[in-house]
Amino acid sequence: MGAGYDSPAGYIEVIARPTVDEYLAECHDVRKAFLAAIAISHYLDCEAQTSNVKVEEVRKAVSDESPAITDIVAIANLAKHYRISRPNSPDRNRSVVEAFVPGDVVSHSDGSFFSDGAGYAQPVIYIRADNTYASLDETLREALSYISIRAEKHKVPN
Repeated sequence: MGAGYDSPAGYIEVIARPTVDEYLAECHDVRKAFLAAIAISHYLDCEAQTSNVKVEEVRKAVSDESPAITDIVAIANLAKHYRISRPNSPDRNRSVVEAFVPGDVVSHSDGSFFSDGAGYAQPVIYIRADNTYASLDETLREALSYISIRAEKHKVPN
């Protein structure tokens, strides 16, 4: 594959971490949110490819260990295919993410737009199937930490 991302750890350093960092710097940006989720979810493909196992096996293992990864894969699927569930997935009848909600546009303390400069943009959130809300930035941080630890355990010999 080359360009420094021919291993799970390399993929994280070249692709996943910088993409997540770009989103975290602008955590209201839906485009960057989707790209970060896709970058994290594609780690599973990278690990499967470099370990010579089926990606479904990796997905099953990580979904058993990390709810954050399960949520991120659902969001990435929404971004890639404009639907949340994966028809061929073992958990295809269980959607873990029901909605993806962009952060509010920049507004100001008095609720008006572009008035006093004292505003902020809210981060992207998502709604789980159990109707709980979750912050995408927290979930991405957790997922990135999880795959970083996993990549250390799955080092590819040179």
